[in-house]
Amino acid sequence: MTEPTIETARAQGPTGTYRFSASTNAPLYPFHGHLDVSWSINAGRLTLTTSQYMIDKANNEGGNNANINITLRGNPWHGPSKGDCIQDARWHAWVTSTSSAIVGGNMDVDVEFIFDKSWANDPKVTKRLSIYP
Repeated sequence: MTEPTIETARAQGPTGTYRFSASTNAPLYPFHGHLDVSWSINAGRLTLTTSQYMIDKANNEGGNNANINITLRGNPWHGPSKGDCIQDARWHAWVTSTSSAIVGGNMDVDVEFIFDKSWANDPKVTKRLSIYP
């Protein structure tokens, strides 16, 4: 089984900000997720900091147990809100950070949104940001 293609954006610079935005492919009522991050690079290490997220469940039946999972170049790092993200189409603070050495010239940051859908499998989508110093 082949892995799904992950939509990738590219950013460059020792510091920056980015808004991850992802939607499911549902034809009528897709879920939408957003996560704001910033980064800084110093002495070959990238520090990633989250600031806020928003999840819109549209007209889907679902609770407030969505997940946002962050992976830095294959080393899983899950923030403290895993499993309890609110899906009310409003911004919610989520401030946390992590740091990792940059190997191979760039750092890939994957953000996976797992939306909470009642009585069905939870849809998910992943977006990637490749950061170059």
